[in-house]
Amino acid sequence: SVQSHQISFSGGQDKTNYFFSGGYFKEIGTLIETNFDRFSVRGNIDHQVKKWLRVGFSTNLTRSNQKIGLSDGFDAVTSAVLYNSPAAPIRDVFGNFVGQTTIGNNTFGNPRNPVAIASFRDITNTNTKAFGALYGEIALLKGLTLRNELNYDFNLSSDKAFQPFIRNEATNEDIITPSRLREQRNNSLFWALKNYLSYNRVFDKHSVGVTLGHESQKSVYDYINASREKLTLNLPSLA
Repeated sequence: SVQSHQISFSGGQDKTNYFFSGGYFKEIGTLIETNFDRFSVRGNIDHQVKKWLRVGFSTNLTRSNQKIGLSDGFDAVTSAVLYNSPAAPIRDVFGNFVGQTTIGNNTFGNPRNPVAIASFRDITNTNTKAFGALYGEIALLKGLTLRNELNYDFNLSSDKAFQPFIRNEATNEDIITPSRLREQRNNSLFWALKNYLSYNRVFDKHSVGVTLGHESQKSVYDYINASREKLTLNLPSLA
């Protein structure tokens, strides 16, 4: 199922124009225990402070959360389904997950139970992003303007993949093994400062346009990744 909600409003007067909007989106995935949701906010304002000064800003903010089901590779849920038998049970009579089962002299099923994998694996991604700009424009003389603009882009991402150890005690069968945890975090920040001095005039049948510009920018990136297998007490902790 999919949900999508949007709300926005805008307006203005002689010296000010504005626009703001907010949104929420949610989708339930085809595979069990998969979903995605996102919150978003957007806004911009332009304001004529003085006859010679105009300022404004624009910003976009989003935050998303996604629970992922692996869909490719031999160890993925879809692969476990494809290599399984329709006759293989998901659980035993006690409600425990099972792998292979024997009916008569025939063995059915996949040691990797696809429903157990989808239910117990916890693979998530959380992303926060903000970008936008601030500006100021000064009319120095007739036809001569100075514009200063600051652009920014910030991104923070966190990924986590946890697989617990699951064992059917009645049959002494390992349903999911081994327990493992991987955590990954990265963040980035980019900013750029732009300055433009422009001169534009029209003289009778002639026009003159000159622009002098300067730009400086910087980018910072940080990344960390850690993983561990055979977790203590089967808990999602790297300690």
